[in-house]
Amino acid sequence: MNQISESKYSITVKELCYYLFFGLMISAKGMGLDSGDRLYYLLSAAAVLFIACKLCLTMYSRKEFVLIALLCLLGLITYLNSGRPGLLLSILAVVGMKDIRSDRLFRMGLILFGVCFFTTVFLAAGGIIPNPLAVHEKEGIGEVIRWGMGFSTGNVFHISYFILTALYVRQRGERYGGKDMVCLFVGNLIVFLFSLSYTGVAVTTFYLLLGFYMVKRKSFNRAEKALCYLPLPVFLLFSLGAPFLTDYPVGQKLNVLLQARLGFSRYYLTSQPLSLFGARMKNVPNFWVIMDNGYVYILMTFGIIAFILFFGAYGLLIRKYVRESATVELAVIFSFLLYGIMEQFISNAFMNISIFYMGGLLFENGKEPAALGENLSPFWRKEVWMPGVIERFGRKRLVLPGLRANSRFREAARSIRNRARTIMAFGLGIGVFLSVLYFAMDTKPAYVTVPLKVLPYADAQSVLLHTKEPCGSKEELKQLMQAYEEKARAAAQKEDERLESLLEFSLPQAVYESGKYDTFRMRLFLGVDGIGEEEGGAFLTMLLSATEKERKALSLSAASIYEERVGKDFGTDRIEHVKGSENYLIEKSGRIVRIETVRTGILRFLFGMLLGTAVAAAISSGKKPVGDKRKETE
Repeated sequence: MNQISESKYSITVKELCYYLFFGLMISAKGMGLDSGDRLYYLLSAAAVLFIACKLCLTMYSRKEFVLIALLCLLGLITYLNSGRPGLLLSILAVVGMKDIRSDRLFRMGLILFGVCFFTTVFLAAGGIIPNPLAVHEKEGIGEVIRWGMGFSTGNVFHISYFILTALYVRQRGERYGGKDMVCLFVGNLIVFLFSLSYTGVAVTTFYLLLGFYMVKRKSFNRAEKALCYLPLPVFLLFSLGAPFLTDYPVGQKLNVLLQARLGFSRYYLTSQPLSLFGARMKNVPNFWVIMDNGYVYILMTFGIIAFILFFGAYGLLIRKYVRESATVELAVIFSFLLYGIMEQFISNAFMNISIFYMGGLLFENGKEPAALGENLSPFWRKEVWMPGVIERFGRKRLVLPGLRANSRFREAARSIRNRARTIMAFGLGIGVFLSVLYFAMDTKPAYVTVPLKVLPYADAQSVLLHTKEPCGSKEELKQLMQAYEEKARAAAQKEDERLESLLEFSLPQAVYESGKYDTFRMRLFLGVDGIGEEEGGAFLTMLLSATEKERKALSLSAASIYEERVGKDFGTDRIEHVKGSENYLIEKSGRIVRIETVRTGILRFLFGMLLGTAVAAAISSGKKPVGDKRKETE
């Protein structure tokens, strides 16, 4: 009995090292961190230190040692060649899984990821941390604002909800039922209202339905087994073949349906070198930012060898789980593989939790022979020598506070569970009250203000100013432009400070490309406080007239004022090239305002529900469980 209790409420030193590695990385993803964040690199560095300790404290057979060495070498080479650490971290996650209980690991992942996810979302919704926005043209909806809710984009926000859903369903296992599915689907729709990710809402719905069907199946019939072998080759064929159909009507329609993803994939497959061990993409145009296909991403970024091993491992996993009728695991695998058609994250184990299943291909973990090398000779099964003191230290058991819940905590949890319906009803009531109060009484804004940099385009009135003779260098032209800008802004401030703040001076892209430094541009952004073309054109006309003497002194001539739509992903002068674009706030009205009003009402409801539920749960936790009252009465 003591041994069982010790095993349940304690972990070994080597397990602790792995859980720290896993906890840091899954928390980073739960907070929406990626390779562009310094904190992510700091957490990754600490996590790598912990996984290195785990590997050094674990006993391995010769077969396992050789496989681990080769996989780590592959991960290191691909990292050095591509500059992307995702595959290396995934390999470390898999090779470190020996003697790790997957049930405890995924339970820990659900708790940490869930806490980080909801904390990030509510902090972003409350304006405490940045909430990345993007104005996007969605087919069938029109121009809308996509919310990142603390994550880098709306797509990443919905991916994170999908990961949370997968962790929850994986934890529920055979207990996953209709109520779970309905609640998770409602959450899926709420997330979609902010992320506006068609991919996210579709794949999450697919997973919820597939998971529900799989849980009810105790075993597969022949037809179902045959179907289980189809997704991987179909997804591979589609990802690598469909991009070459974009010259045909069918491919063009698919490309539009998938938001130009096939075109992106074709660019990389045809314009970038294919390598054995990964490569960095070269001379990529600014409007081709990422590879929105995980299969193409792994092939082009990490190379042919990693591609074959990665999807070969998935093939072995599917075969293993089909034979075992492991329905829950197969639902997770198929859903992540489907997501890989439209997003690149499937090579990262801390976003694609099905990668952790690959640990079962390498290690026995006390259950059954590993799938790789079942019939190896005793030589390969023999353990690699390790100093006894290190091995014993790795097996040393630690009792951590929190693994053993005290009686008071368990009593409070039991009280909350017994009153769950009452608590939820109270939370829903508070949420409905706050949202109704908002729609009925609060003043609704006439405009929604967003930074210029989040727009797909911006309208402007512009004028080109030409020098009498070309300047000798770019720096000389910029000095001339700055001299005129100083005079123009002084004149603009006298007329209208509000419009002066919307002025921008820059060199056209054509000047950079030609090397003929004889032209710069004065641009006035429109869209603030209802400023339109007529008012903007009149202001520029006045400004040119007021600075006529200054232009003559600087030997400048002005061309005609023209209308301009400055795009983020098209044209020769994109928004991303505008200096200080964060200073310009463009206002949107109409449909965008109506949608934002509805979203604000939903947020009021969610905050109210959270507050009401927390208060009711706190009150209930101090009361004795219902069962205890019955016993006292008896």
